[in-house]
Amino acid sequence: MLRITLFFKLATQVKTVWRGLKLALIVGALLNAINQWEALSSASWGTVHWPKFWLTFCVPFCVSVYSSARAKM
Repeated sequence: MLRITLFFKLATQVKTVWRGLKLALIVGALLNAINQWEALSSASWGTVHWPKFWLTFCVPFCVSVYSSARAKM
């Protein structure tokens, strides 16, 4: 089996994805609180930088899934 095929098979396993989602929720919320505290605490949702907000959740998810899949290879 090609390494890339094996990687995607491992990365798309339910257990791996759920682990990544849980980690992204915790780490993303913490990082957003640190990076955008002024906008979030004032409840002024217009000042929140939304692409940055969502990317802050995506990065820990991608790192978690990548590292889990690589560890299983």
